[in-house]
Amino acid sequence: MNVQFGSAISASQHNPSQGSEARASVAVPDDAENLSTVSFTSVNETQEAPKGKQEDVTDGVEERRALDEQRAEQSRIERRQQERAVTEQQQSERQQARANEESQVDRAIQARRQAESAEQRQLEADLQQIQKLAERDRVVRAHEQAHQSVGGQFAGAMSLTTERGPDGKQYAVAGEVSIDASKVADDPRATQDKAETIRRAALAPADPSSQDRRVAALANQMAVEARSDLEQLNREEVMQNEAEKAESKEQQQAKEASSSERLDATQKAQQDEQLRQASSDTVAADLHELSENLTRVQVQLQEISQIDDKVQASENLLDIVT
Repeated sequence: MNVQFGSAISASQHNPSQGSEARASVAVPDDAENLSTVSFTSVNETQEAPKGKQEDVTDGVEERRALDEQRAEQSRIERRQQERAVTEQQQSERQQARANEESQVDRAIQARRQAESAEQRQLEADLQQIQKLAERDRVVRAHEQAHQSVGGQFAGAMSLTTERGPDGKQYAVAGEVSIDASKVADDPRATQDKAETIRRAALAPADPSSQDRRVAALANQMAVEARSDLEQLNREEVMQNEAEKAESKEQQQAKEASSSERLDATQKAQQDEQLRQASSDTVAADLHELSENLTRVQVQLQEISQIDDKVQASENLLDIVT
């Protein structure tokens, strides 16, 4: 006889044909006959006890499943939060990198603009300097050319001092023209003409410098001295002619006059000599006065030249000997 424990106990199915007195069949152990007392488990109790355990097991499984699902959901939430944090961090890093790139681009653009602005300012400054140098070159060359053209044979070659401009060209910034200011030997009239040429050459430019005016004053002094020498030479020539005429007249009178007449002639000659001497003294006095007047004029010219030097001290134009 087979015996089953626990859940092997089963209740017989209700058969309507048997009526209300049908009994439940219960499995009995093999040695049941040998037992004086046999205890049976109530059908209701036998069915309820496994159900409570099964419900506990089911509840535990469901609780574990729910807990696992909760943990999985929490893990997913944490993983999504981590992924979101990583994404936000990456976005922040990309934004920061983009901001850095934009900042670098802005700085590069600003630097390029500043360089272009500095280059433009330098170009404008170079252009202004070139214009100034070109104008200075034109003025210097015209100034020295005026000295040279009017000075003629007495003027030397033009000598220029140049400066390299921003464009690489050489521009004249100063110049000079030498001129021969020496007297013509034994020829006061030629010296006077030469002095006048030198004076006109010194004042030929439209804007004579202080040195030009000094050279003009020197030429005026040279002309005054030449005029004085010329007047002295003329005076000597007049006196020599008068002496020759007097001597010729005396010789003629000596031939024609007698001894008594010769005496009278001698006295008359003495008187004539006195008259000539007086006339010569008068001429000498006039010449002396003229010489003093010329000297005063020369002093006044020198004073005027000194005044011009003070007025023109701030000018930068160079002249013949600059």
